[in-house]
Amino acid sequence: MMIVCPKCGFSQPQDRYCAKCGVDMESFKPSAPSMAQRILSNPLLHLFLAFILVCVVIIFVRLHSKEEIANRVQFLKGGPTLVSRGNGQTGLAKTTNLPPPPPPGPSSQQMPPPPTSPSHLPAMALASGAEKNESLDEGKKGFGDSVRMHLSFAEVDHQIMESLRQESRSTGQFTEFGDFKAGAIPSGKKATSERGVRILQKADEKLDREHMSASANIGEAKTDGSFLGVTYSVLLTQIDGNTIRGEIEVLQNFHESTDLNDPPVRRTYPSTTFELTTGQSWMVSLNLPSFPQEEPDSASAEGIMRIFQSPQYKSKQTEFTLFFEFDRPAVNQNAGKNSQ
Repeated sequence: MMIVCPKCGFSQPQDRYCAKCGVDMESFKPSAPSMAQRILSNPLLHLFLAFILVCVVIIFVRLHSKEEIANRVQFLKGGPTLVSRGNGQTGLAKTTNLPPPPPPGPSSQQMPPPPTSPSHLPAMALASGAEKNESLDEGKKGFGDSVRMHLSFAEVDHQIMESLRQESRSTGQFTEFGDFKAGAIPSGKKATSERGVRILQKADEKLDREHMSASANIGEAKTDGSFLGVTYSVLLTQIDGNTIRGEIEVLQNFHESTDLNDPPVRRTYPSTTFELTTGQSWMVSLNLPSFPQEEPDSASAEGIMRIFQSPQYKSKQTEFTLFFEFDRPAVNQNAGKNSQ
């Protein structure tokens, strides 16, 4: 029978004394391990140290990610990216000219008064450089005779809006920057006909290869020359078969103080790019002030300004949303029929 020495660990046939170190194995009692040895050999300590390391790594990754997002938002919010308005008209009585963009600065600033004459509409571009011009030229090559854009300004129930956002995330085209949320609506889903969607105002634009962009201010001009409302800018960069590509930018200009003598505040948001196939549309939701923008004795609000009189909107049960829907060029459909 083999035994192991409790002192040196030598293995030998059973005997009282160790053949290697000579210790009396029957009477030998090993000394108790020190406190440090017991702590270092404790498996709970190893688990705790591993947990601390994992937490440090997670915190570092999250801080680094937040810093990158903050830098990107700060860069994109340096100023709006606007386009020149095409020949298409919205047909709305309270549509005014697009004001010139301010110099780069904070994302919130007072909006300069809009120009008084349509002939003074400034020419603005979504981007500059040879690459952007080449993209536009390529878009014109695949452009049909025309595209009809239907724009709806709506008040939407919060539950309906959350459902639309979940479906938008499934398309892979969804953007969220604080209170600004935008994304594609899947094909077969016509959001403007959903229950819980109240249309406040509509606008139509006809876009073609010569006028691939459109923009307008929707709201009302005050007697002091300031403007209250929402500005949209749309640029179609390419139509390829059943796919429409482009960019959309939206900004708002409202009073953010209950003292309506204070000037309205202009809030800009980053432009969003889209790629829509047949049946898809685009939505943009904004967080507007929750109090009325007119004096109590003023006339009844019209258009998008009606949302400030909605009890549901004041209680945050509804949201303000823009829906962009595009009709495909009829020339592509006719070409398919002729080929058949």
